Amino acid sequence: MLRLRPYKTNDAEYIISWLDTEENFMKWCANLLTYPLTKEALFERQNKFDCSAKGLLWTAVDELGKPVGSLTMLNADYENNSIHFGFIIIDSSTRNMGYGKKMISLAVDYAFNLLKMTRITLRVFDNNPGAYNCYHSVGFKDEVYEPDSFPYYNENWGSFLMSITK
Repeated sequence: MLRLRPYKTNDAEYIISWLDTEENFMKWCANLLTYPLTKEALFERQNKFDCSAKGLLWTAVDELGKPVGSLTMLNADYENNSIHFGFIIIDSSTRNMGYGKKMISLAVDYAFNLLKMTRITLRVFDNNPGAYNCYHSVGFKDEVYEPDSFPYYNENWGSFLMSITK
């Protein structure tokens, strides 16, 4: 069983351990934070979210309460009933166990049924097929593909903007 609960400060150590390479870090945050990630940076980010009505930080926990994933709901638009999911990650040691799909499904359910949103978006890099397929399996559809949208060293990653509507 997987549950979604509000992010807690001590979840930072888990997220940092899951981001084991710079490439994985960039796929997670698209250079919106500084590598290597620190607890202090996550604490500062948490404080910004605590002071904003436009975003929520979430942690997915397993049946024992151990964090196995995390995501952020941001850019909440309460007039147009839309929200964006970002900073999505699953502990690599638990991948292929259905946790990613379940975490996204729980977040979609929360956004649609409790926040009363009617549209959710997210962005995923084209070199992350596992995440792309996970989002697609939950019901997200491709909206826009932007080739070469993110420079990473001598590479240019493309990205898909995906959405799901109620």
